[in-house]
Amino acid sequence: MIKSSFRLLGLIDRTWLYGRSLKFKSCIDSPKTAGAGVQGSQKISVLEVNGVFWPCFDTLAHSFWRSQEVTLFRRHAQLIQGRVLDLGCGDGIFGDAAGFSDSACGIDYDQDSLSVRRQILPIAKSTWGDASSMPFAIASFDVVVSNSVLEHLPNLDAVFQEVFRILSPGGKFLFTMTIGEFSNHLLALGGLADKIHLISLFGHLQEPSTAEVQGQLSSAGFRVDELIEYQPINFSQIYRFLQSPALQFIERRFPASLKSHWIKTLSKAVTSSLSKCPSNEGACIWITATKPCS
Repeated sequence: MIKSSFRLLGLIDRTWLYGRSLKFKSCIDSPKTAGAGVQGSQKISVLEVNGVFWPCFDTLAHSFWRSQEVTLFRRHAQLIQGRVLDLGCGDGIFGDAAGFSDSACGIDYDQDSLSVRRQILPIAKSTWGDASSMPFAIASFDVVVSNSVLEHLPNLDAVFQEVFRILSPGGKFLFTMTIGEFSNHLLALGGLADKIHLISLFGHLQEPSTAEVQGQLSSAGFRVDELIEYQPINFSQIYRFLQSPALQFIERRFPASLKSHWIKTLSKAVTSSLSKCPSNEGACIWITATKPCS
């Protein structure tokens, strides 16, 4: 019954998007959940609900997913000190919500995003560049942070080697990443067509396993200090439901009181995702890695 429901939902979504594309041609009413590109033009508020930091993005789906990442970075704030680089900084809205310093340097390949970031964080350095060949000297930073970016890049080995190069000895690399298990969740929920549609929509180029990411970090010279697997399939199920463009059309008409109730309920699912996800069943990972001093 659940599989049939999600396959029907996927069919409705694809039909909805196709119809919108015909009506508006280049303007498709699709959710902004991939994390790349311009997501807004100003800073957003962050609520603390049931111990979860909930960023108030444009949709419940977007906030629901990002609340996991914002909470993880805020819980590790003591490590994000000194010379900080936000790798794949985008428009700067996530970094601000996650509590990164307003002076943290950012690098991104998208010029439009950087233009917005310069307006939102005028004192921060915003640099255009390729993650696999960054315009920084050896040991330029004490910390590199990256959120939901690595799955969009074509060459992870080159990126890890480059991050290792620009970190000072003892420096930290803190990042979140969607891994291949997310595709497995989508496949189990909505079938092959829905999985292919969503992975393409999100622009995921990488779908490694947790072990593969650890191996690549080790090959680059890093020591993995902490690994958190999060987002079990029941979380992905709720997210997939909230992510539907048809549902978001309805959501925009919710009264504020109903949306507030949803946030309180969904925050409990975030807590469960970050603390009770069975090993090897998470769609995403958090890693704290260190460049050894010698």
